[in-house]
Amino acid sequence: MSNTVENNPTDHSAGKISSSHLILVYAHKITRTYKITLNEVTKRIEDKVNKHLDLKNIINTSDLRKIEKNSAFKNMLKEVKKEIYYDLRKYRNKGSGDKTQEIIKRLDEALEKNDLEKATGLFDESVREHVSTNERLEYIQNFHSQFEDLINGSRIIIDIGGGLYPLTFPFENAMNLNQYIWIDSDAKSYEILERFQKLYKKNMPSSKNSHQIKSQLNIPEIILYNESFEQRKWNEYFSNEPDLVLMLKLVPVIWRQQRNLIEKLASIPGKALLVTANKESMTKKANVVKRENAILLKFIKLTGRKVTRKIDTQNEFGYLLT
Repeated sequence: MSNTVENNPTDHSAGKISSSHLILVYAHKITRTYKITLNEVTKRIEDKVNKHLDLKNIINTSDLRKIEKNSAFKNMLKEVKKEIYYDLRKYRNKGSGDKTQEIIKRLDEALEKNDLEKATGLFDESVREHVSTNERLEYIQNFHSQFEDLINGSRIIIDIGGGLYPLTFPFENAMNLNQYIWIDSDAKSYEILERFQKLYKKNMPSSKNSHQIKSQLNIPEIILYNESFEQRKWNEYFSNEPDLVLMLKLVPVIWRQQRNLIEKLASIPGKALLVTANKESMTKKANVVKRENAILLKFIKLTGRKVTRKIDTQNEFGYLLT
């Protein structure tokens, strides 16, 4: 496809191109802005056109040089872009709801048979369906290496709004971990993590020396709260001060959508806080570091804590606070 056609779709063959070519050109333009494949956008536009007979007739019978100026056509494109934007803002891939339910069903079967290999594979599959967690997956070792001393030394970790991050957390390296406390209102993530928790409980000894054996086997207690952190006071989630509080990609979201909860978030007890943000927009191919960093710095000021370390990977950055 030439740049001439991309920039001016009607300037082709004396002003005449096929309707399918026109759709493809506009789909291509959308992919240059949004994180979506050409096939997906093309299908969305075609579906819209096929559902609106008037629009279909306009495209098939009108002078194609006038179509791009047609209000119905322009409104359709706006509608497509709006739907793409809101779909991409979701933490799960579009259409993954049924797939997640299927994964849960297969997990139950695997756990019933104590098939750990199959269960592990299904947990990995779950992560790939969770956009925010999957984005980090390619760089997960680099990410963890930047605070591995805290992973190794922490006894209590609290993870706020972490989605399926626990499935990627290196429990095998958390040699002193006793409790991993997860708080998130996402019901699908909770259902998956319930199975993960069940897997751990199956492997926890129940003898008189279980605490000692548990420590030797490096099996922490995983505690799940499927709710917003506004539901309880902090001391209702933990009796002892956490060694590490994880707020991965959380602060900018709360800042924009639930500003009334920021002060509570900033007041959480904890020896160390890890706050991070995306480098690139969830929806568009746009660098958002400057915008997200401004939010993180305002939040850090609210906490009254000091930055003791910077965290940086290819698609995520943040700060360790003490």
